[in-house]
This record gives sequence, C-alpha cells and structure tokens, in this order.
Amino acid sequence: MRYLPLLIVSIIFGYFYINWLPLPSTITIHNIIMEFVLNPVLFFVATISFFIGFITNGIFIRSTFLMFKSVKKYNGNMMLEPILNILILIFTCFFLVKLNLWPMTLFFSFSFVYGMMTIGKNN
Repeated sequence: MRYLPLLIVSIIFGYFYINWLPLPSTITIHNIIMEFVLNPVLFFVATISFFIGFITNGIFIRSTFLMFKSVKKYNGNMMLEPILNILILIFTCFFLVKLNLWPMTLFFSFSFVYGMMTIGKNN
C-alpha cells in the first residue's frame, strides 16, 4: 500500500468538500449562485478541497490502473494490491455518498477522468 497517503488525503479532502460546499435546500441555478455569493469563504475552501481531493484521487486511480496493467504483463503475480485498491475506492464512494450524492458523483467523475487522462502522459 505505497499509495495509502494519497488515498487518505483524497478521502479527507473529499469529505471536506462535501461538508463545506454550501448547497441550498432547493437546487436551482439561482439558489446555487446566491449561496455562493452569500458564503464566499465556504465556497472558496470547498473549491480548494475539491481540487486537492480530485487530483490525489485521480493519481490513486491512475496508479491502480497501471498496477493492473503491470500485473497482466507479469502473468498475474501480485494481484492483491490492485484489487484491494479498487475495494477501498468502492468503500470510499459508499462513505461519501452517505453525505451527499451529487457532490460525490462530481468528485469521482472528475477524479476518474483526470486519472485516465494522465495515463497516456507517463507511457
């Protein structure tokens, strides 16, 4: 688990993002903009938490994908760590979805896209 610090940072900042994002009770574009204008500090802190969290989570997703790729190349040895990483990601999704569904979906969507985009950059 050499990527455990990345995962811990990702979970913590994902939690902060979901808790600090000022969402109104009725979600319309007008109410969302008003909440961001009325609570600029919370919006700014939530945005910073979002960026740090999704970048670290994207790096974790990329490293897990590359581990699967290398395990496939070496005939399936050392398969435990990538499978454990995927199970931890699924557990993290379930943990964060209990807080709020839509910010969690946005968080993991950006993380997955960022992780997949950076795979080609290193190869």
